[in-house]
Amino acid sequence: MSEERALELFAMCYNGGDFSPVIRRLHKRCTLEWYDFFYRQEGRDRVEQMLHWREAKLNAQAPRNRAHHGFEMVKHDVLGMQPQACIVLTDSTDREVLGIVRIRCSLFRIKTIYVGNPEYHTYTRGKYIETEKSGRGKAEHTHG
Repeated sequence: MSEERALELFAMCYNGGDFSPVIRRLHKRCTLEWYDFFYRQEGRDRVEQMLHWREAKLNAQAPRNRAHHGFEMVKHDVLGMQPQACIVLTDSTDREVLGIVRIRCSLFRIKTIYVGNPEYHTYTRGKYIETEKSGRGKAEHTHG
């Protein structure tokens, strides 16, 4: 699984309020860092538990927060600043940015999910990511 595909999957799950597809692709030694969690979560079981907690929190909101494509400027030692794909989490009105998501993969599994505080990142926000899935498991494209 590519990191860009994992980011899009995470965003669709975030927008839909169901992290099950992400959970199925977690590596057994994955980690989750969310800037508003006190501790870094390590291991598939802990990450799954925290994603379910976040899912319940999202589903309790009406209207729900939204996820968008984006790019974050990341400093590399040799090349300077380089844009890296990310997901930008916003509130339901798109006025407040709530987090910047980066994902690292190893072969076919998600190894690391990092949600950073937007105050400490340089990023852009692009189009809204699709949220709905049909009964056949294919994503329908709906843009806000």
